[in-house]
Amino acid sequence: DSLSHIEISPDGSRALATLNKSNEVLWLKVEAGGELSILARAQAGEGPYAARFFPDGRRAAVASIWTDDVRILEFPGDRIEVVERLAVGRIPEGIEISPDGTRLAVSCLEGTNLTDSS
Repeated sequence: DSLSHIEISPDGSRALATLNKSNEVLWLKVEAGGELSILARAQAGEGPYAARFFPDGRRAAVASIWTDDVRILEFPGDRIEVVERLAVGRIPEGIEISPDGTRLAVSCLEGTNLTDSS
């Protein structure tokens, strides 16, 4: 599945993992001893890569490197819902969210290290 990123929620009780080759994200429960259990799996674009939680912990952003977008996810209960899709530059590999959750920055490679045939 090619695990690309794991992001721990602000309260430490949940985690989000991106699976680049299977185009999925995992919503995980973090157990007291640090073990992880899968609560849900969901499609998240093609090539989900970087992930970041918003400060409230109820939402996250996931960058998909093959669809050049960022998906905003919400977690009602033990489910994952994609609530918004934002087109960004080519090959988004990094995300940062402002401390107040009002701004989202995305780092895109824009074809760096790719040949014209890529």
